[in-house]
Amino acid sequence: MDKLSQPSKRSNRYEQNRSLNTISRMYDNHFDRDLHEKPWISLGIFKTDKMIKYEHSDAGLSFHNIKIKKLRTFQELWEKNQEIYNKSSEHQGFRQFREFQDLQEEDIIITIEYCTNCEEHKGSTKHVEEKYLQTAINLKNEILARFPICKVILKPLIYDHLDHSIDTMFIQRRLGCFEVQCMSKQRGIVRSQVVYSKLNQKEWPEFPRIINRLPFFFKKVTFNLEFKFNGSDQILSNVEVKIQPYRPNQQLRTTSRQRNEVHSQSMRTFDKDFVKEQQQTLRPQSTNQLRPQSTTQTRPKSAYSTLSAQSQKSMKSKQLTSEQQEEYYRVEKTNKDGKIVLKDVPLDIYEIIIEETNDFMSENQKINLFDIVDKNQPLEKIVYLRKQTHSCICVQIFCEFTPISECKVELIPIKGGKEAILKETPIQSGKYEIVVEPGQFKVLIKKIGYHVQEQGITTKSGVCNYQIELKRAKQDEGYDPVADALEKKLSIKPSLDLYVKKPKFLSPPSDAFQKIDLIQFQFIDLVQKQPVQDVYIRVYDDQNNKLYSYRSNQDGLCKAFLQNKIAKGKIKIEHEYYYPKQIDINENYQLSTTQLNLNYIIRKPQNGQIVILIENREPKFNDFYILQENRQIIQTNNHIKQSQNQADGIQYIEFNYSSSMKDILQLFACLPSLKQLETVKQLHVLTPYSDNTYKIPEIINENPHGPYFWMIGSLKEPYDQFDVVNEIINTPSLKNYPNLVKTQNQIATKCAFQSPVYLIATNKNQSLSIIDLDTYSEKQNIPNAFTDQVQQIVVWDEDNVAILDQTGQISWFRRDEINQKYQESAKLLLGKPSLSMVKANDSLVVGTSDSIAFVSVRIDLRNVTLTLDEQIEATNKIFNMLTISNDQIVVLFENQLIVYKIEKSLDRPLNGTQIKQFPLQKGYQIRNNAILQIVTLDQRYLIFGGFEGILHTLNIDTLERTNNYSYSEEQTNTILQTDDVIIFTSGSNVSVFQAPETLQEIKTHVIRNFESPIPLYKGECVTYEKRLISFSATGQLLVWSLQNKEFPAISSFLNQTEFPRELRPKNESYILIEGKIPKENLYLYLITENGEIIKDTVEGLVKFVDNRAEGYFYMTINNQKQQGLWRIGAHMLNTELIKSSQPKIYYIYKNGYQIIQLPHQLPQSRKQIYNWFIGTMIPKQEQIKLVSLYTDQQIVGRFATLESTKHQGKINQLQQLNQDQYITAGEDKKVIIWDINTFQPIKILMHEAEILTIFQFNGMIITGSKEGHIVFWKLSDSIWSQELKFKHHEKGVYGICHVDGSLVTSSEDRKMHLVNINTGALEHIESVDRTFVISVVQFAKDSFAAGFPDGRVKTYKREKTGPKIILKTLRTVVTVKVQHLLLQPQFQLFVAGMEKISDIINVDTGNKLRQLKEGHQGAVLCSIQHPRFVLTGGSDGRFVIWNVEKGISVKTQELMKEEIRGMILANKLLITASSNGAIRIWQEIQPLIDNIPQEEEIE
Repeated sequence: MDKLSQPSKRSNRYEQNRSLNTISRMYDNHFDRDLHEKPWISLGIFKTDKMIKYEHSDAGLSFHNIKIKKLRTFQELWEKNQEIYNKSSEHQGFRQFREFQDLQEEDIIITIEYCTNCEEHKGSTKHVEEKYLQTAINLKNEILARFPICKVILKPLIYDHLDHSIDTMFIQRRLGCFEVQCMSKQRGIVRSQVVYSKLNQKEWPEFPRIINRLPFFFKKVTFNLEFKFNGSDQILSNVEVKIQPYRPNQQLRTTSRQRNEVHSQSMRTFDKDFVKEQQQTLRPQSTNQLRPQSTTQTRPKSAYSTLSAQSQKSMKSKQLTSEQQEEYYRVEKTNKDGKIVLKDVPLDIYEIIIEETNDFMSENQKINLFDIVDKNQPLEKIVYLRKQTHSCICVQIFCEFTPISECKVELIPIKGGKEAILKETPIQSGKYEIVVEPGQFKVLIKKIGYHVQEQGITTKSGVCNYQIELKRAKQDEGYDPVADALEKKLSIKPSLDLYVKKPKFLSPPSDAFQKIDLIQFQFIDLVQKQPVQDVYIRVYDDQNNKLYSYRSNQDGLCKAFLQNKIAKGKIKIEHEYYYPKQIDINENYQLSTTQLNLNYIIRKPQNGQIVILIENREPKFNDFYILQENRQIIQTNNHIKQSQNQADGIQYIEFNYSSSMKDILQLFACLPSLKQLETVKQLHVLTPYSDNTYKIPEIINENPHGPYFWMIGSLKEPYDQFDVVNEIINTPSLKNYPNLVKTQNQIATKCAFQSPVYLIATNKNQSLSIIDLDTYSEKQNIPNAFTDQVQQIVVWDEDNVAILDQTGQISWFRRDEINQKYQESAKLLLGKPSLSMVKANDSLVVGTSDSIAFVSVRIDLRNVTLTLDEQIEATNKIFNMLTISNDQIVVLFENQLIVYKIEKSLDRPLNGTQIKQFPLQKGYQIRNNAILQIVTLDQRYLIFGGFEGILHTLNIDTLERTNNYSYSEEQTNTILQTDDVIIFTSGSNVSVFQAPETLQEIKTHVIRNFESPIPLYKGECVTYEKRLISFSATGQLLVWSLQNKEFPAISSFLNQTEFPRELRPKNESYILIEGKIPKENLYLYLITENGEIIKDTVEGLVKFVDNRAEGYFYMTINNQKQQGLWRIGAHMLNTELIKSSQPKIYYIYKNGYQIIQLPHQLPQSRKQIYNWFIGTMIPKQEQIKLVSLYTDQQIVGRFATLESTKHQGKINQLQQLNQDQYITAGEDKKVIIWDINTFQPIKILMHEAEILTIFQFNGMIITGSKEGHIVFWKLSDSIWSQELKFKHHEKGVYGICHVDGSLVTSSEDRKMHLVNINTGALEHIESVDRTFVISVVQFAKDSFAAGFPDGRVKTYKREKTGPKIILKTLRTVVTVKVQHLLLQPQFQLFVAGMEKISDIINVDTGNKLRQLKEGHQGAVLCSIQHPRFVLTGGSDGRFVIWNVEKGISVKTQELMKEEIRGMILANKLLITASSNGAIRIWQEIQPLIDNIPQEEEIE
């Protein structure tokens, strides 16, 4: 027995061949897997550093010793494997190669990672390196051949096998890889995915499958297809079209041997003639032939296969499942206009396939979207179809409901021609077919034992089905083939028509005359759940051309006896008080013969009622609210009722008409979470005449802010029509959402109000719409009313309208007194591009491209006559015109305003006389689409301009300039004045002002300023009955109420239970964490504005509530005590435990809450402590600014307190403007003015090119651009506007300063200019040698210093000798390569260098004083002067504090990875600008500087 307990050393061969009788005596020595599979220590028997491990063989149970140190090695290896696994799952198998970092817009980068150096690991694998390389090259060539817009990069798997680091081991685990990755950037959205992974699939790739997946990363476009008959404009509607990517040599499934051939050779293409022949086969086919054939090729069973049958079966199942999930085609139907709109289709080559029908022949065309987009061609195509030319005659022969086969069926043309015999297809089916040209025929059916049957038929194009019944004959009667042969002498041969082919779908009718089936129907009221009596039902059998009709009894039941099983047909359900319903019978829906066919029907509302019916999948209901125009919220009243059926989840909202209600009502539901919408099945809008069904709106990606609102729609008196919106919106959108949204059939571009109740709108499709404002519905539409874009609508009176288009054509429309319809009455073509038109002195005045045209108008009872009388040549470009009195107009030119008096007499034609003129000097910004309008207050004021939202005002009577105004960054489109309000619209922005008494009071009387949630089309609008009416960019008519009422608090829509843990704030906010996590592993803390970390409750400021036993804990913050920026952090230990707990984290504020996620790349560690920077609280803002950063250090001093990104690209300049504002400028051509207190942009000034430098002078901002432009921006009437602009340099301007009345500018063109500061006139040009001046700074009234990148600083003096102004060179100092200059006290100049080192020189004497080293590792990009120090920021992301007197760095701190391109100190905050466009706020830097002792030593 002692020997049996020792490990057996016999060979495997010996053990396997031993007899069972030999080892049967050892059966009692059992091996229990649960007991013996792990090593264990038996105390007192083995040494302390050893343990035993059992083994089981045919010799029985044995054990051997294991050293504990060896297990420790296994433990370390397991930890390394875990790290490698975490590294792999961090990006879900996607490797971030360096090429992906430079991804640009519309780039598509594909990487193919493949195994290489296979000789080094051939001991454990059988890899063939040449196969991997050749497969990668073949795939690359295939992709580039298909998609030339892609960039394909081969990435061989290379590593050092002697390196045992985690990164190398991670790469080593990818041996045998063939990984295809794709990353693209479309419309700013980056998509990345592993397209194919050999490591996961365990097999070589199939090229077709990879090719089919790549287009999902391409740019998506909308493409229009239109279908017509060839040579005809007939519209083809409801045509089924199959659209699929064009893959000429693609096989979706291949065997392993075939895949290897594909990788070693170029892919074979199909025989085009063979494909064409298969597609155009018209021959009738049997049922078996028409049955879809599987293209799957399974591997033959082999005794040498390394895979078991079960493994092969599972792999095959897995392969089929994945293939079934990939659909490479779609089937669409043309709409009523014969068109198909393909939305968001990726760029590709598509194949359009139309199967042959009774009306047209088959068609196959290809569309190359790559070429269309590349050539900027229209994204549309017209497909012409050929009409059907032949008939397929299908004759079914039966006798006593039994099909008769083996008949002789003859087809004889009546008008002469060759006879033919029909072929039985399939055999023994009793169905006979032939394809011939349409005509009149006689059919003879002959069979022994039956009478000869004769029937005349007339065929048409397509399938023609006929059923003929034979009658049995008595003995010695009926058809005699011998007599028939003698009569004809020769047998009838098949006609050549038999070879005319037909499409696959022209198959014979299905087998008929089956047994009679009993079908039972029951009809139930959907809401009341009661059976419905007297329901009339009609069942249509389309295949057998039969109709059955029945009526339900008092139990809602009816029994239907159907002669044949209906494979295709329809059911029509009708009732006097219920909506009709139709159900299609097809392969997706079949009538049941064993169960009750249950149908729910909906009852019609009564007249004067509208019902909103919501079907829920389960009895969970949403809260619905009705918003009135006065912004009051109601749920029920005497005319509005809501009900719920708790049994089946039906919600019922009923609106009853009342003459006392004159309001627009909005219906919406409050959704604290988007998951609540998942319970909704569908929405019904019920009127007495229609039941409109809507699916739930597409659920948007849930952002971290709640709640959401489901906007159902609106209705207006007399409440007989409900306008559906059916859209998910957020809280800001709800507050500004239009009270009414009506969908139009066209996009309106211009509109005008015509008394009494009409809105005249011109549309983008050159039609004219007349809209009744009582019902907001289109009363009349006049197509092709004009030829080009409309410039002006002039409402002449209640019956006449004049319209001017861009070509100079005036169209006059007049309303008929009898039918109240508008008709075109007159036209006048001026022949010049025209911009504006007004009415004056019963005439029309038109502003053309080069003149003012005067058109006389004569109106009588029948006709309207338009006559061009006179034209005045215009010296400048005309932007707009306006009538200011009956006989006076004002014309806005490029550089002046002119008032004309319009006169006419019997002996003199219509003309205009100039009576006033006002020049528009600098400071006025007049551009195309300039606004021109009158506002009447205490006096009459002319408001004009509107470029970038800046409006200029002028007193009409005195032509005195008054204040400027600005309410938006966009072009002002409309200015409206009513008795109560003044309205400005700019793009989608609307500003409403309570009617002030003076012009100065406009700024203080704003009552509503909002941006439309639905983008407007140029902001054209009118007012009617205290409502604002406009049009959206997609053609919707939008109506806002102008009642001055406050919107109710969003919290009023939320119940206490809808806040997480019922924490409903008042004057505080909460950070809540739900999860059973111990306090030592996770707790919250608050960082105040002075950097103090608060972890325990402070009365009146912070309160911590710990209910971890119940699964949650939270922190309460008193927002009223907040003075500056507060940060919220979390202490985390054992992140593996925290992640596995899956905590839910909320920031809860008064009107909702934010959902916070753990940092995405948070490492999993059991011992490492991390501090999570959750976000920043900004004073007077409800929501928190989420950051989601983490560090293994303290948050204070590690991260910026706040970060904002408004620039796209690097920032070149950051300067403080005043105590409360600072400015930034960058390569995105923007100058942004920021508020220091709110950290929000105040104004954005747009430049024409990248801005390189900024200079401030006398309250003005002077900017220099990369293209050489200099622009002066001036603040006037609290509005920033362009004061002066000029260009004297040929290249970018890098330096600007002021000396003695002149502006000094330096440029990359190696020139310095002296420019008059007032006029912009060039005074002097100074050329420089070797290189250009990169920075200039003034150090005396008439002197300045200039820095050169080659290491020189020159000083210049401005001198005036007579009328000439020159620059005199004072001295040159050799120094470091200059990046920029900073002037210090006592004529000291800080010279920031490009290469780590900076100098301090005396600019007056030219002496070099000190050199500053050991601070930066790159260029010194920015610097500011502190009372004690000089602060610098560099390209290395470092912030350095310098003691200039000693020439040493006092403190060095690495703030960021990006370049620090600008910084300022303001309000005890350090503000930095980086190369990635980010503005960062640092709270700890100012206290750090203040705490530096006077005698600080070198670090």
